[in-house]
Amino acid sequence: MNRSWTIRVGLVAILVALAVLFAVSGPARELLKSLLGAVQDMGPWGAVLLIVAFVASTLLLIPTPLLTIGAGFLFGPGAGLAVGMTAVVLGAVATQVAGRIVLRHVGRPLGLDGPRWTRVMDGVDEGGFGLLILLRMSYLFPYTWMNYAVAMTRAPVRANALATFLGMLPMIGLQVYVGSIARDLAEAISGGEGIGV
Repeated sequence: MNRSWTIRVGLVAILVALAVLFAVSGPARELLKSLLGAVQDMGPWGAVLLIVAFVASTLLLIPTPLLTIGAGFLFGPGAGLAVGMTAVVLGAVATQVAGRIVLRHVGRPLGLDGPRWTRVMDGVDEGGFGLLILLRMSYLFPYTWMNYAVAMTRAPVRANALATFLGMLPMIGLQVYVGSIARDLAEAISGGEGIGV
């Protein structure tokens, strides 16, 4: 392994560690709690705020499951699923577009124009739409990181959006359902008097 490759791997590892640290830190939890409180207070416009927050989190590589669980908690299973899936697809498309813009400027220094990466892109092209769906269904690849990985391929934006919808539907459905159950449980505990985030 040459020195430049070691530096690249080290920088990626530092970035991952910082993202995980931020996601589990007290300030991040407090920010999420205040966001969900604001969403609850805004009524229907809260869904728009939650989608915008989800897309921003996706672009910044911040884990998003708590937002989709929050959608189920705040809006219930049906509306929560609609909000969650809209957010997931918009986040994937925004990250793919942003990733391609950024990669035009940093792809060559990172070595993304070499023969190895060309083979990866060719593999995605050969696997096509079915491979994109399988990648989205896989729990081995975090959603936020997978978005940037797809941005580095030649996958069409429309195909990525549809593959994201189809591949992520079971996972997002489960997360939203967990959130809706938590709401039902909280209402049962509070005696049906309403709950606050």
